[in-house]
Amino acid sequence: MRQTAFTIVFIFFLSAFSRAQNKISKEQIPSWVTMTSINYNQAILDNDAEDGYVDLDYEMHVSVSSQTKYFKKVVKILTESGVENSSEISIDFDPSYQKLAFHSLKIIRDRQVIDKLSSAKFKVVQQEKDLDKHLYDGSLTAISFLEDIRVNDVIEYSYSIKGFNPIFDGKYFGLYDVQYSVPIYNIVYKLHVPSDRTLTIKNRGTDIRPYIQQDNSETSYEWKLSLVKALRLPKHTPAWYDAYPMIMVSEFKSWKEVSDWARALYPVNIEVSSSLQKKISAIQQKNSTAESKTLAALRFVQDDIRYTGIEAGENSHKPHNPDQIFRQRFGDCKDKSYLLCVMLRKMGIEADPVLINTDSRKAILNWLPSPSIFDHVTTRVKINNNVFWFDPTISYQRGSIKNISYPDYQCGLVVSESTNALTEIPLSEKGDISIKEIFNVPDMSGLAHLIVKTEYSGTYADYTRDNFKNNSNYEMLKKYKGYYTDYFKDIKADSIAFRDDEASGFITTNEYYTIGDFWELEDGIKKASLAPFVIDGALTKPDEVNRSTPYSLSFPINYKEEVEVNLPEEWPVEESSDLIKTPASLFKYDYSFSGSRVSLKYEYAHLKDCIQPNELKDYLEAYKKINDNSGFSLTFNENNRTYVKSSSSQNGKSGNVYSILYSILALAAIITFTIRRSRRSGNF
Repeated sequence: MRQTAFTIVFIFFLSAFSRAQNKISKEQIPSWVTMTSINYNQAILDNDAEDGYVDLDYEMHVSVSSQTKYFKKVVKILTESGVENSSEISIDFDPSYQKLAFHSLKIIRDRQVIDKLSSAKFKVVQQEKDLDKHLYDGSLTAISFLEDIRVNDVIEYSYSIKGFNPIFDGKYFGLYDVQYSVPIYNIVYKLHVPSDRTLTIKNRGTDIRPYIQQDNSETSYEWKLSLVKALRLPKHTPAWYDAYPMIMVSEFKSWKEVSDWARALYPVNIEVSSSLQKKISAIQQKNSTAESKTLAALRFVQDDIRYTGIEAGENSHKPHNPDQIFRQRFGDCKDKSYLLCVMLRKMGIEADPVLINTDSRKAILNWLPSPSIFDHVTTRVKINNNVFWFDPTISYQRGSIKNISYPDYQCGLVVSESTNALTEIPLSEKGDISIKEIFNVPDMSGLAHLIVKTEYSGTYADYTRDNFKNNSNYEMLKKYKGYYTDYFKDIKADSIAFRDDEASGFITTNEYYTIGDFWELEDGIKKASLAPFVIDGALTKPDEVNRSTPYSLSFPINYKEEVEVNLPEEWPVEESSDLIKTPASLFKYDYSFSGSRVSLKYEYAHLKDCIQPNELKDYLEAYKKINDNSGFSLTFNENNRTYVKSSSSQNGKSGNVYSILYSILALAAIITFTIRRSRRSGNF
């Protein structure tokens, strides 16, 4: 099957590559383009530029009637690194519906203009930039390698791409950014729209207004910006935070209109092949309730239909026929979601595709209606007035229908007849990680036996299950041993066991280690350093107190961790506990002892997905308090046995790979599933 699939893909792209050779030309600038004069000697923004060059001009002119976009770009080379970073022109286009034409290419050097277009040679290559995500879109890249580029040169070029994706029925929409993370001296957007067509314009984060001109046939809208400074966001700013200003334009008047457009791509009543119907009937015969039928269909689509997408042309947004997906056993997010919907509908279960923006998420609630903002498709199912959300691109999900995890996408457009607006999606992540680390210490020689028992649910279980499905026990044991070597140099990994309770969806792992250096000798005193090993790695500390944007947190995070130490003799430990809570996080600890057994219990959770700027001070104070109290040391000499509460960072063993692994588990599954689909604007 894999060889057949790759053969089909190869033939498809070879054909597309051949067609593209006739779709690159050198032509005059379209007559409807307005020429803009450029001051090549500006320098006021140069010191803020990056990569050794600065953008003098970026322009996009659009003719809706001719379905053509004209682009112009001018850059000034500032340093030798700028020569390396700017000496290649690279333009992407889809040969199935687009033609590429170059209009100009020149170098301005010492006020002399050198025409390079006549001698320029363009190579057409097929890079398939999303190949690592198992996505093939047939797009091609025209590349020209410029010769004899020097510091202080200005490179100016323009080109047009003719052809809009026919999947949108000729309707126009777009997002125009008016500020970037680098400075730009000049930005121009100009849009030509037939006078009989209605366009909605909405600004976000900017008050710029277009200059409007109208004649008998067209209305033009022009936006010009000068000396646009760089907008650099601090690290860990949430992706959904609307920081960069932009202009939104759309011919879609409402979200209902977008949903109606999508409904034509996902027809409700379709005939299916006998083989697909046979599969549907088999699920019905083996399952008596709507819930169990839904789970069986979901598991089939998630696990038996692998993630691979062929997304050229209209299939950037239109799913393939469910019979084809069932037969070939692969598809992308829209293919898998549509197949699941069709199977459930044939069983009398209400199911609809849901269009998702995985980056901006809830920010799109304030955007203009448009199909271009979605990059993913999932599924909504209704059973007896109960609503369930599923992502068919996630493999190996188990448990009851109420416990199936769904990433925190926050909102989406349900493709159904009744849809009038975006739907806010409640968080349905009920998972957590519960860890118990048991150190059995028979004597003071340094020998100890460590047993790590971990129970995963929700997303954590999905990720762990996927990891064990794709790796041998040998590989997993080697990885887990590597996680502990930062804490204990003399450690031997004895075995690892994995148990999957498919009915509940819970996964349990048991790790067994022999440690030879549990006790470390410091100034004649033996010392054992303990900490909430897992939670330590999950603690997040912002770098700065004063920031204007929220600080992103992995969410949800729910950890419970117990460190139990069984010592060779009684060891007095003062019992203590505390709760440290902020609007964004919660930390609890409880220290106790019983004879020779010491128990350290911890809980840690993120209560929301970010820390607001006005919450940072309290959060950092809580972080310091947690860090100062979560570490724990046992010390021993012949005359004294003590314990010391200490900062985790002072133990010398925090921040290892093992802790870091767990700290990202809450997002790891989402990241894993996200890379299996297109992340380009307008494709899903």
